[in-house]
Amino acid sequence: MLARADQGLRQERDPRSRPQPQRARVRLRLVETRSDSGRKSLTRIGTTVSIALLFAAAFVAAAAHALVAQNQFRLNALQAQEAAAASQEKALQLRVAQMEAPQRVVWVAEHRLGMVVPTKVTYVQASAPVSSPARVQGRA
Repeated sequence: MLARADQGLRQERDPRSRPQPQRARVRLRLVETRSDSGRKSLTRIGTTVSIALLFAAAFVAAAAHALVAQNQFRLNALQAQEAAAASQEKALQLRVAQMEAPQRVVWVAEHRLGMVVPTKVTYVQASAPVSSPARVQGRA
């Protein structure tokens, strides 16, 4: 009997063993807190901005590459023009050197202009100083 009494005392002390009053079941639902929704929206905004920046950087890189390619094409064209002009300059310098050669000048003077080499050279000396044309006109 002592064992039963001891067991009864244990039941009274143990809250699990006591009969619980019937509570009405409350229907629970999950409610998002503002901090979670704020984090998600910040994450979405950050992701969207990052993707937009990535596309902008790719666009800028493509535009820069196109500009470099275009300038390289123009540079190649200008280098070709410079090479052609340098070649033409060399040809013209050669032609000028040929035209200025003393033998050619003598040949043109003799054959085209009818000049001859003089047999005798005569020097004439002035007896009075030569006056300027303005003084001559004033006397007349």
